This record gives sequence, structure tokens and C-alpha cells, in this order.
Amino acid sequence: MFGSPRGHHDANKISSPTQEVVHICPSISTIASSSDRVNALYSPFRPRPLNPESFDLKLKFWTKALDEWVTFSERLTFTLKEVQKGMMIAQKTPACLEDVLEFCAKDGSIVSTKEFYDTLSASISWVAWGQVNAKRLVGKVIPSLPAAPWTYFTRGKTPPEQRYVHVGHLKDLVDTLSKSAPLRNRLLSLDTFTALVTSQTGISDPGELSILLDYLRARKLIEVDKVGKEDVVIFGDSLKISDVDKGRYDVKRSIEIHEERLEEVHVQMEEAVMRAKDALKQGRRAKAKYELKKKKMLEARADKLLSVVDSLTVIGMRLDEAESDAQILQAYQSGKQALADVLKKNNLTVDAVTEAMLDVQEVLEESGEVSAAISQPLDGGQTDDLEELDAELDALLKEDAEKEAEKRKGEATEGDDSFLMKRLVGLKVREDEDGFGDAGVDGDENVSSRDADISSEM
Repeated sequence: MFGSPRGHHDANKISSPTQEVVHICPSISTIASSSDRVNALYSPFRPRPLNPESFDLKLKFWTKALDEWVTFSERLTFTLKEVQKGMMIAQKTPACLEDVLEFCAKDGSIVSTKEFYDTLSASISWVAWGQVNAKRLVGKVIPSLPAAPWTYFTRGKTPPEQRYVHVGHLKDLVDTLSKSAPLRNRLLSLDTFTALVTSQTGISDPGELSILLDYLRARKLIEVDKVGKEDVVIFGDSLKISDVDKGRYDVKRSIEIHEERLEEVHVQMEEAVMRAKDALKQGRRAKAKYELKKKKMLEARADKLLSVVDSLTVIGMRLDEAESDAQILQAYQSGKQALADVLKKNNLTVDAVTEAMLDVQEVLEESGEVSAAISQPLDGGQTDDLEELDAELDALLKEDAEKEAEKRKGEATEGDDSFLMKRLVGLKVREDEDGFGDAGVDGDENVSSRDADISSEM
């Protein structure tokens, strides 16, 4: 079967019919169990005019298998020998791979390392890859491809040690890195950055990492600088490394270094105490005193380191606060400028507003006068007559109101029993000559006699 030249993905190994352990590559694994298919696909290319469809399908199979192999093997570069070894099945290597690599080189999907660096040195963008390789492009594998000699490969064979860069896989790796939050827009040491790149892409070979970083730098996707003696890199949208960024990184890195040293000192202190105890058990008091003295010296060093860490932490916090204050001040200034622009654009000044308010007041007064003029009667000199008519109407209303009040008062008293009793009590009989008398109302002095008479009559 076939094995990876780098030994990755051991968990994905399978066994061939010959019990040889191989690494899975999707396209190759589908044919590994069929000796007929292996023999057909691993044989050299036959002249295309004999069977164009079979020729194109076989070439398509191997270009896809090459793409899968570099991805699966976590490779960015390769040679013909490495691919042949990686795709070996039952001690059989593909005899057609040399032609496949020639085709891919002409198609532009792979480039030699020399051409790769020549392209980078010329600062050609990704689009230019197609332009550079277009001169060498022969054609795509399509059914309508016209007949040609037995192959359209140049028969000047590339040396087996020629190293190629897989352009498509390189682009995929860059897309993967561009989506990585831990990498983007952060000032990192070069060692930290390469470690993160390895964890994200699986690329660990120093030469391949160098190719990837050189490509990122040529594409202006990363910026490399120095902080002190340490190389730093930033990857993302904003590639400008300011002095503030360097200062913040230097403080942060210094804190990390001093904290590591402080941890080492604490470990040394514990070890000194252990040695002192061992010396006491052995009766070596001088040795124990020496170890305790060393412990005290380490304590003094630890206190100094802790003081440095505290001071650097304060500086780091002040840097963050200063940056925050600067952002707030910038927001204030932007708001002030925006407000000033609005006032200027709309001519909002004290004089303009005052003048406008006076104009409004004048217009309101004029409007009031217009309303008053509109409400004037149109009957000329009949204003006095109207006043007399209004007074007469008021008198009529008053007269009707008085009559209505008297009517209500009469209705209320005539039907009242207490009123009748009072009228009866006020009656007095006056006798006349014929023995009859007139009833009349007497004064209060006759109330008692009237009451007696009424009582006797009843």
C-alpha cells in the first residue's frame, strides 16, 4: 500500500491485502482493494488520441489525488519521490506521476520553489499567479479537448528532487489563518505566531513554515518588527505596529518573564528548605545553616522580582487607561466637531436665533391684529342698536326667571298641611248683626282664645 512520508494520522491507517500498513487518501483508498484498478491507474499514460475520455478521466483522478495527499499529509511542498513513496500500494509506485506533475506545473496549480520565490520577490499578488502560469497553461481536462500528439506534456523531465509548492493548498491555509481569532490583530512574538500557525494548519516543517510566512509577508498580510532583541509579528487588518503597541508588548512580555523567574525562585526556595531539613537529619548543622542563608537570599530576590512585577503591572494598567482616555477624548473631539458642523451648516448662532425669535414675535403680533380686524362686524354704525337689543333680551330672560320662581313657590306652599294649620289658627270669627261673622286673621293676643274655640268645635 502507501505511506505518508511524515508519519501523520497514524489513527487513520488501514491494511492492504498484503498486510502492508498505509495511510488513507480518499481517492487512493477507493482503489486500494482492486488490483485491476491499481494496475490501470498506476500505469504510464497511453497516447491520448487512442482513448481521449479515458486519458482525461485518469488525469483528473491523479490531480484530485494530489490535492488530497498534500492536505491529508499536511504538506505544503513536495518532490516527485515523496509523492511516489506516499502513494505506494503493495510496493507499486505510480508510473504516471511524473506526467501528472508536469501537467499541474503547466496548469499553474503547483510551482517550483524557485519560481515561487521569484514571484514573491517581484511582489506579485495572488491574481498574478494565474498570469505568470498562463504562458505555460496548456489546457483544461475537458471532453472537448482537441486531439494532440500522444501527450501534451513537455518531455523534458523534471529532476525527481525538484521541490514544488502546492499553490491551491497554500491559498486554503491562508484562508484558514484569516479566520483564526487567536492570530488576528494581535502583536505576538514570532515563535508564538509560528506555534499558533502550526496548530491551525498542521504545518510544522521549518522550511514550509518559512515559505508560508514569506508568502504572508509578500502579500502584506503580516508585519514583522523587533521589540528589543525579539522578533514580533502582527497578522490581520491593521498591520501598522506603533510605538505604543511595542511599549505595551514590551511591558507584557517583561511581566511574563519576571513571573517565570519568580516561580523559579520559589521552587529554589523550597528546594533549599528541603536540603536544610535533610542536613539536620544527618547532623550537618553548618550545611543546614548555609541552605537557610541561601533561602533568605532567595526570599530577598523574590521580593525584588515581585516589586518589579507589581510596578510593570501598574504601568500596563496605566497604558490601558491612557489609551482608553485617548479614545474618550477623541470621541469628545469628534462629537464637538460634528456639533459645530451642524450649527454652522444650519446657521445656528445666538444672533441668528435672537433675530429669528424677534421676527416670530412680530409675525404673531401682526397675526393677532389681522384676527381682530377680521372679527369686526360688517353692519357699519349699528353697534349701539345691537347693545340695546342685548339689554332687552337680558330683561326678558330675567322676567321669565322671576315668574318661574314664583310659580314654583306657590305650588310648594298650597299643598303643605302645616301651612293650612297655620292659616286655621290665624282665623277669627266676627259676629255681625244677623249672628254671622266674617273670618279674619287676628293678632297674637287672641291666639289662646282661638285655640280654645277651635278645640271646642272639634
